Parts: sequence; structure tokens; C-alpha cells
Amino acid sequence: MRFDDMISTILAQASQAGSGRITAFRQLVDLLAQGRGGDDSALLDHAYQVLESLRSQVPVEVRARVARQLVHYHPPMRLVRLCADEAPRDVAPLLTTTCSGVMLRRWAWLRDAATAARRGVMPPTAVYLPEPRAGSS
Repeated sequence: MRFDDMISTILAQASQAGSGRITAFRQLVDLLAQGRGGDDSALLDHAYQVLESLRSQVPVEVRARVARQLVHYHPPMRLVRLCADEAPRDVAPLLTTTCSGVMLRRWAWLRDAATAARRGVMPPTAVYLPEPRAGSS
């Protein structure tokens, strides 16, 4: 088994000034969208904390482009929620593709975190399946 330390490497470089922070933001989003980090909750929590802190230092147009590119992945809901604060025109494709088919509980978590404008581009709840009951297949 091979150890993947890409997220740790990017986190160590995230404190760099200027374009280093922008690069770290883009790379972290990309790695998280790919599911890197596995089950290491401490590493993932740290990565999301760094993304939150870098967010205000990354130009809006870069964050918007990153949010639009997530449509090509099946990103974790936590990453979708992080990007859901971008302008509705930039996040609409991500919200509509991600929200189609997610479980109701996860959709509600994302919907509740979104502003009214972002909720306006999300599909209605009627298209979602209920959470499976314990013991059912």
C-alpha cells in the first residue's frame, strides 16, 4: 500500500503569500473533489479549515471557476457546501448536478446553509429520495 501525502504537502505550502495561496486553494479543492484524504478525519478537517481561511484571499473569479469545475466530479457534500456561497450563476451547475439524487438529509443540510439566491437554483425537494431506513435494502 502506498501512502498519499499530497494533501499534507499542499497544507504545508498553504501559508505562502500571493499566488501560492491561490494555487494551494485550487489544489486542495481538486484533491478533496477526487476523494483524497480517505478516512483521515483530522487531515480532512484541517484541509477544510485551511480552505475556509484561504477563501477570502482567493479572487472571486478563481473561486467561481473552481466551483464550476466541480461539476466534473462527485464532490463530497462538505466541499459543495464550501463552494455554495459563490454567486448563483457560478454555483448553479454544481448545485443542480450535485443535488440530483442525493439523500434528503444531505440535501437539507446543503439547502439550509445556502442563501435564498442559491436555494433558488437548487431543484425542488420532490426529486429526492428519502433516507433508507435501518435494516432496509
